[in-house]
Amino acid sequence: MEQKAGSLETRVTYPPALFSAVLLLALVAAVIHVYFGVLVYSGNNSIPMYGIAAVYIVGSVLVAGNIKRELWLKVGTGWALLLVVLWATAAFLGNAPHSTDLLAYGVNILEVALVIALLALTRYSKVQTTS
Repeated sequence: MEQKAGSLETRVTYPPALFSAVLLLALVAAVIHVYFGVLVYSGNNSIPMYGIAAVYIVGSVLVAGNIKRELWLKVGTGWALLLVVLWATAAFLGNAPHSTDLLAYGVNILEVALVIALLALTRYSKVQTTS
């Protein structure tokens, strides 16, 4: 693809250790949600767990494959934050089964760590412009 005269190309780089940590946290969250779907919930109650795991897996693949990476990192931050808020609401109201299990607390602590890592990743990214 030819570049037009005077056009600028931007490239974003991320700290490698932090980038790897984000991918690892997302994939561990996916595995825990699959565990919840297979062994903790039964029947139709397991479907949301599989959906959450699928979102984490697909998001990790898109980010690792550099397919609109900046967008998916921002979407991932909102997604993990939404899950934590929904879980906290369900645990507070006490109307969702297994929302107060020890592993539920663990996965949500992991998701909070993921949000923090995603915010740090976007904060410490470097934008390079070339002509």
